Amino acid sequence: MNAGQQSAIKGLIQAGGRSSRVKLDKAWLEIDSVPMIERVIAAARPASGRLGIVVNAPNPQIERYGRLAESCDAGVVF
Repeated sequence: MNAGQQSAIKGLIQAGGRSSRVKLDKAWLEIDSVPMIERVIAAARPASGRLGIVVNAPNPQIERYGRLAESCDAGVVF
């Protein structure tokens, strides 16, 4: 993400940690076939506008977060 994109972000979602307790990236766990991260984005968007998804830089799902961010006009923040 470049500096221009960062200034446009109005809200942050902490998403990709180390998964040390569950051993899975909890953001991608599904409830009624919808990943939790998508539910959080849908709930936060009306209150915040453009969102940033905060992930751990070495997260093995970083490309998946990138695709999600592109699909919902969000940014990925490390």
